Amino acid sequence: MFAWRDPATIVEALQDGGFVDPHVEQVDMTLRFDDLDDWWDTMLDMSPSLYDAVAKLDPAQRDELRDAVDERAGATSTGADRIELAARTHVALADA
Repeated sequence: MFAWRDPATIVEALQDGGFVDPHVEQVDMTLRFDDLDDWWDTMLDMSPSLYDAVAKLDPAQRDELRDAVDERAGATSTGADRIELAARTHVALADA
């Protein structure tokens, strides 16, 4: 998902695909999760490479990773265990 972080990469891919006059805008948003488990499950679902890397860990390593991630992610908690993260996506428009 992060391979598309540069709008120029998106423009190039659209042009390579035969589209003309591509325009890319960034849209800011807030991602909201019920709790750290919800956030963790979503990250594993969205990132096959993260899922694969975590799957290779033994249980003790997974627990250690999860504890470290929870500690850092907890700083984004809004109370009542809810997590809110600032996010950005790209929206592209082009003619065929």
